[in-house]
Amino acid sequence: MQAGIVSTIPYLVALVAGIAFGWLSDRRLDAARIDRGGRRGYVLVAMIANLAILLVPLAHSLPLIIPLLALSLAGSACTLTANVALANDMLVEPKFAGLLFGLLGIGSNALGLFAPIATGFVAEFWGGFAAAFLLAGTITAAGIACVLFLVRRPIAASPSPQAA
Repeated sequence: MQAGIVSTIPYLVALVAGIAFGWLSDRRLDAARIDRGGRRGYVLVAMIANLAILLVPLAHSLPLIIPLLALSLAGSACTLTANVALANDMLVEPKFAGLLFGLLGIGSNALGLFAPIATGFVAEFWGGFAAAFLLAGTITAAGIACVLFLVRRPIAASPSPQAA
């Protein structure tokens, strides 16, 4: 019973953090900063928090592992919140909102489906979960690089070949 209660702590922290982070980013950014992609900074902060997963293999006690998992899961929840908001902020033509959020949803769900499979393969191949945590951190670091270097302009539809 106690293990079940303790294991819910990181998820409860992530739940509260995701909502609070979204609320905070809405309150702290003005319209001009939002239009310039100012929420990108919130995405980066959340992704950096998610990197706490890299420290889990180094922790050897439950009182240290639980806060690290809580921080990482909170970072993940906040990343989702901030990424969806950033995509909305950067979208120029609202008529493409369904397509954009459909792509975000299917991408997130596909990666969510793939993650435990990859984790199992990595853990079995390398003989433990430390390599899986390293892989998760590496993927997060790659995501940070993408946010830093790829999210630069508003999302606009490309002109169709017939319009040219």
